[in-house]
Formats: sequence, C-alpha cells, structure tokens
Amino acid sequence: MRNNGTNRDVSPTTSKIYVGQTIRTYIPGYGNVRAYVRSLNQLNGMAELDIQTVYGSWQPIQVHYSNLIEPAQPPVRINLYEVLNCMNNWVKINLVDGTVITAFLKSINMNRVEGFVSHNAYKSITCQGKVITNEEEAKPCINRWVTVMLHNGISLSFYLTRYDRNYVGGYLRVSELLPLLNQVESIDCLRKWR
Repeated sequence: MRNNGTNRDVSPTTSKIYVGQTIRTYIPGYGNVRAYVRSLNQLNGMAELDIQTVYGSWQPIQVHYSNLIEPAQPPVRINLYEVLNCMNNWVKINLVDGTVITAFLKSINMNRVEGFVSHNAYKSITCQGKVITNEEEAKPCINRWVTVMLHNGISLSFYLTRYDRNYVGGYLRVSELLPLLNQVESIDCLRKWR
C-alpha cells in the first residue's frame, strides 16, 4: 500500500521531500499526480517515485527534484452545461500539457461520448496488435475496440465505427474519461455542423 496516511503538498517553499511519504504535486509531462517517494539521491537530485495512474495502478518513474517543486494545481472544473451546448459541434479540447484535440461531438450519455476526429488528433490507432494506417487496414477493426494513443502518450480504448481518409469515428467510455478530466484545461465550441 502506497499511502502511509501522510499526504503533503509539495510547493516552492518546501525544502525537503520525505522518503516514504505520499505527496501531491505537479510534474511537467505528467500533470497533477499523487506520488509515493521511494528514494531521493542527495548527490544528483534524482527522486524515485511511484505515481498513481488514472487507472489506480502505480507507475515507477525517476524525476529530478527540481521538477517536484511546483505546487499541485487544483483539479480543472469543466462546466457540463457548456459541454452539452457543444453537441453537434466541432470542439477544441485544450489539455494542461498543451495538447490540443479538435473533435466533432455527436452525442454524450452516462456511458459514452461519441464523435469523430481527424487523423492528426492522435498519434496512432492499434487494432489486434497492428497499427492502422489506412482504410483497408481499418476494415476488419470496424465495430471493434481499438487502442488510441494521443500525442502526449495517453492511451484510450476506443470503439471504432468509422475510418476513412479524413476522419475516425466512434466512441469512448465515460468511465475511462472521468479520471482524465483534471488534465482538461478548457473545451471550446468551434462551429455548428452543417
């Protein structure tokens, strides 16, 4: 168990990282994290951490102490009413790490978010262990779960319903998206679908 009952917010005024403690901090490239400090090398400033992933598991990483001195940023609050107003619109989703995803939001319910994105919105789509690069490769994967890797390294399960030379369509589970909400800086409606 990683939580020993003591949580600390690491801030710029903090001069010590406590080995064996669980901290909440912001690490560039990872965002807001809850991390268990395994060790701290006083000679080179490297900290060995276990960070809690969006799925609840723990991932070991090494970061320099200087990357731990930013305070944890508050969770981002997305106004659900504003998101619902974006139905049948193109939306721009801005993540705190600078990643921008433009998508067409077709529908939202308690279980899934449906829509489509252009091919430049993601890094890769993998189906049955193979990366999809064209319509022909996508055909056996239509109406199946695939894995979408975003440019920032976030991996999502995606139910693929459409793949053509311009767009990829399908839906994501809401349960998989909820843990990622603190990485969303804003969602902006761009234009009405015609």
